[in-house]
Amino acid sequence: MLPFKKPTIADREWIQRIYECSGFRGAEYTFANLYLWSRAFQQKIARLDDRLLIQFEGSRGLGYAYPSGRGPLAPALDALREQARSQGRGLVLAGIGMAYAQVSRPASGLEHYFSHLWEMMALERGKPYDLHGI
Repeated sequence: MLPFKKPTIADREWIQRIYECSGFRGAEYTFANLYLWSRAFQQKIARLDDRLLIQFEGSRGLGYAYPSGRGPLAPALDALREQARSQGRGLVLAGIGMAYAQVSRPASGLEHYFSHLWEMMALERGKPYDLHGI
């Protein structure tokens, strides 16, 4: 099993180096946000070679962030898959679209989609709702 632990200030230097070399851009790829939000999302970290692995717990159980860093991706994904399997779970990865695009725009696009969904639900119920963009 991977040695996941809570991030500490002492992890800042190596995590920041991994984020920098990964080329990912967005607020979610900063040590400050990882550290500050780790308590709220029960995030834990592990290092595998030049990859940062992040485990989090959400309303639907455990998940993992797409591995940041450089070098072969397959060993990191295999390790996460085995970690999930050892806990009797399937591998749930977050951030695949963001990793592919190397920006956080795919996530913001989904937020836009949800704003439309909430508007339609409110209109269906006959409740007033400020439509976004108007």
